[in-house]
Amino acid sequence: MDNFDIDDFKYVKFEATKEQLKILEELIVRKAPETDFHKFLEKNREIFSFALHSYQTGHHGSLVISKQNIKPHLKLNSSKGLIPDFLVGGDSSDGYSWWVIEIKGANDLIFPLT
Repeated sequence: MDNFDIDDFKYVKFEATKEQLKILEELIVRKAPETDFHKFLEKNREIFSFALHSYQTGHHGSLVISKQNIKPHLKLNSSKGLIPDFLVGGDSSDGYSWWVIEIKGANDLIFPLT
């Protein structure tokens, strides 16, 4: 991650509003495409902070970073890296716990049957 201020990504609001959760539910019910979910989550990052409490992290805040390129620094590796939908870090007394989030549309299978 080059040239960014980590405070630009910090969210300390732990609770999503009932309205945010209602909109998320509506996206699921109408089987919205991935892009709709991504746009919603970019604008409503509190959803991630809210979810972190299930994992007992994020008490000191959370980081939500969209579309960040992840590339290993190995010179032997010619991979262009990965660009997940979100990187989410929960800040707690033990430091950060990180999750790589890949969004799919409500109609997409997570584990396709072959």
